[in-house]
Amino acid sequence: MSLHKLDMIGTSSRRQARGYVVALAAVTIAAVLIRLLQSMGYAGLSPLFAAVVISAWYGGIGPAVFGVVCTTLAAYYLLPKSNVAQLYHDDFLRATVFTLTAMVAVAIHLASRRTEEAARKGKQTAEAANEAKTRLLAMVSHDLRSPLNPILMAVALAEQNPLVAEQAREHLDLIRNCVALEVRLIEDLLDVARLATGKFKVSMGRVDVHEVLEGAILACQPEIKERRLTLGTNRTARSAIVKGDAARLQQLFWNLVSNSIKFTPKGGSIAVRTYDTAASQIAIEVRDSGVGIDPRKLPFVFKAFEQGDADRIAGTSGLGLGLAICQGIVDAHGGSITASSAGVGLGAVLTVRLPTLHGQTPNADHTSSDHETSVGR
Repeated sequence: MSLHKLDMIGTSSRRQARGYVVALAAVTIAAVLIRLLQSMGYAGLSPLFAAVVISAWYGGIGPAVFGVVCTTLAAYYLLPKSNVAQLYHDDFLRATVFTLTAMVAVAIHLASRRTEEAARKGKQTAEAANEAKTRLLAMVSHDLRSPLNPILMAVALAEQNPLVAEQAREHLDLIRNCVALEVRLIEDLLDVARLATGKFKVSMGRVDVHEVLEGAILACQPEIKERRLTLGTNRTARSAIVKGDAARLQQLFWNLVSNSIKFTPKGGSIAVRTYDTAASQIAIEVRDSGVGIDPRKLPFVFKAFEQGDADRIAGTSGLGLGLAICQGIVDAHGGSITASSAGVGLGAVLTVRLPTLHGQTPNADHTSSDHETSVGR
């Protein structure tokens, strides 16, 4: 027999022994209480029946039966012999009801114990599975990323080789773009693993939100051009300096804009604006004319591996990690992020709010800007 089974048997035996001790203590206290009440003219057995219920609830079937036996003996010795028979005759139905109640209490108690134990084991299993999944994500992501760097280096060397034909160079561009996409997906997996394990780090410093936002929009220009979208910006926030990690904030804004691009059909529009809030925060809002979000899915858009309405747009890709990573970045900066939509087909709005540094404003050329850029229309 294994040590684990022996330990479980020992634990069960100790619990059962405690049940008998509680039963004996409950009957003893009830007997003392009856003796005190007898001096005031009370001649009932209710405290003894209550002791049986307590014994059943705490210890189970065995202590409950033990409690019934003890209460019978206690009643025999506590009450005058001439009254015992009459008392049991008068209270037989009441005693039966109390005993049945005790048995029901036992059943309920045992059922609740089994439910609690099953829930505890289920929680432990889920936590262990989640930890294993996170470790697997981290290990697999590292292993997948290692072979990609040599591929990128080989592509770069081939592009520099004058003997490579022009048609082959087009294939090299395709290879480089596909590898870059794989690298980003792997980095997203690593970020999710870091968030799950508490290893997601940010390097805080003084950051101009408008500058970082501009860099993110610039990085998205190829996608905007490809899908023939209109992107308008309206930067009216006067307090745009925050304490944050510039690289992570650019990743945040890139994910937000890229998400809107993904779910906006060709020829649609995206609007990015910033504004001050009453809570000394800067709000960054990304609004699109895309497929929108089903209200039933709004509570889940920031959960990892949730693709939302990706199935409604042909050609969408990704693992559904972008907004989950956005949530982690915003949390690390002490801000908040929300999503809203008027419904399916009516576009969506993603809004980030970050605390600003008081008394500091960005450069004049970033303080207020209102322009619209049309690409490929």
